[in-house]
Amino acid sequence: LIALMSSLAERELEKIAERAKRGARSCILDRRSAGGRTYGYISAPRVTADGKVKKGYQRICPSEAEIVRRIYDEYALGKSPLEIARRLNLEGIPGPRRRRRKDEDETEVPVRSQWQVSTILGHASRRTGILRNELYRGWRLWNLRTYPKNPDSGKRVARQNPLEDAERIEDQDMRIVSE
Repeated sequence: LIALMSSLAERELEKIAERAKRGARSCILDRRSAGGRTYGYISAPRVTADGKVKKGYQRICPSEAEIVRRIYDEYALGKSPLEIARRLNLEGIPGPRRRRRKDEDETEVPVRSQWQVSTILGHASRRTGILRNELYRGWRLWNLRTYPKNPDSGKRVARQNPLEDAERIEDQDMRIVSE
């Protein structure tokens, strides 16, 4: 009975994973975010004709978009990602990652992080980082990675999908930088 129940549970988990992937693909095809926040954009839910709120839509955040353009311009002028990160930190421009710290009365307070080289440059094969994010150029990339769980630790592990499996959908409304 235990073996039967565990195989049924495993199949149900596979179905849930398939539905989640199908839902994420639907979001991308509808030109919505499939998850996560991208620096330079803010959430902009829309109300449908029947009065329901549809989440996942984004719009450009002008103040953050200006920083993204600046990063691209400085990089094009030959500045290294290290120089760019140092300059942004010296000027007190908050980084994209939100950290939390405990206040003196033990309440959590959101705090912006510092700029890092990896935030700007990212990783080439993973296509991460501000300079490698195709959304800034008006393209949504999807299905670059899968995140199976490690059976020993139970933690998610990022696995690169073959590049031919990735989907690239044009979304010029989200373009921040020119070619």
